[in-house]
Amino acid sequence: AQRAPGEDGFFLLVATPPDPASAAKPLPKDLVLVLDRSGSMSGEKIDQAKSALTFILRNLNPDDRFAVVWFSDFVEGFQTGLTAVTPEAIEKAVASVSLADATGGTNIDQVLRRSFALFEANDRPRFLVFLTDGEPTVGEQNPATIAERALAANTTSARLFAFGVGYNVNTVLLDQLAQENRGTTTYVLPGENLEIALSSFYRKIAAPVLAAPALTVEGVEVYDIYPRTLPDVFRGTQLLVLGRFRSEGSGRLVLSGQSAAGPVEYVLDAEFPAASVDAPFLPRLWAGRKIAHVLDQIRLYGESEELVNEVIALSKQYGIITPYTSFLVDDANLSAEEAADAGDTPAADGGRPSHGDRERRQRPRARRSAALGRRHGSAWRGLRRVRCARTGRDRR
Repeated sequence: AQRAPGEDGFFLLVATPPDPASAAKPLPKDLVLVLDRSGSMSGEKIDQAKSALTFILRNLNPDDRFAVVWFSDFVEGFQTGLTAVTPEAIEKAVASVSLADATGGTNIDQVLRRSFALFEANDRPRFLVFLTDGEPTVGEQNPATIAERALAANTTSARLFAFGVGYNVNTVLLDQLAQENRGTTTYVLPGENLEIALSSFYRKIAAPVLAAPALTVEGVEVYDIYPRTLPDVFRGTQLLVLGRFRSEGSGRLVLSGQSAAGPVEYVLDAEFPAASVDAPFLPRLWAGRKIAHVLDQIRLYGESEELVNEVIALSKQYGIITPYTSFLVDDANLSAEEAADAGDTPAADGGRPSHGDRERRQRPRARRSAALGRRHGSAWRGLRRVRCARTGRDRR
């Protein structure tokens, strides 16, 4: 915890699966793999995607259940429900995947609603892995409507992990789908290996050890906790929770969730101090998480003055560059060493930097001025003003 006298404090909770991790039996999971096989996926992309799906299928845990669905103009799949993992079922699925070819349009709305319908309400982690490379072109094409229908169809609270391939994917739609369905997005650019990206992702989620985690804090008032929705905890990963607290004294943190053995709780008694300088990095770390959350809201749901002002206020207070702010250096207030660190140094030929040199150094200089401010305490030495990138007006 970190707390300046007379101010609200900051706290960080780090949760790690039991050691040794290999001793923690992974939770049986339900997994639905959804592959876009529209015409734009032809060639190397469809080949890599099929290889990645084959890898996932051959590495399912014995107690898992799965389904494979692919789509173009319409939804296809060799099964209508979840299948238990058996050697025969895996070989049948692998053979079916190998026959998929790329043709037709992209009906994202229909495939998401039908894929979510495959899940059943139970104590298992439920994951939908959705891979696409384009915009919706068949059926419902309004991104907001697609996201709304997908969320309504997700009656079992499955997590959606989206993979966007190439430059033509609708990133706002995929990010909204992942955020509202408690998952993540991964983007694979042209030239990157889709098989490696998808296989690496599956290795991370293959062994969940705590599903649907929830955190409660007793005895101390806490607020502004990030992430807002806690992700599942997998073998070999950590759960990081950042937040703020108002009161002081002894508090009890209770992390609960579902393990392979059933419901489980982990309890930690901690002291929330009236003043502490043991973790000076925490305020800025918390601010970075909050800024990222607010920027996500702006990108997904639209810009508002209230949200923009919140980003700018946090940027000024904690020295974090955002799309709405930039930091300008007043060279007259800097020593020779600091001016050189800020990037305002002579050109290689001994003359003054050219316009191109200055332009290339503009971003590093802004970042270095922030570092100078941190080295010299809370006063931002060398910082003349903060400029709103949206309006161009200075905010002192």
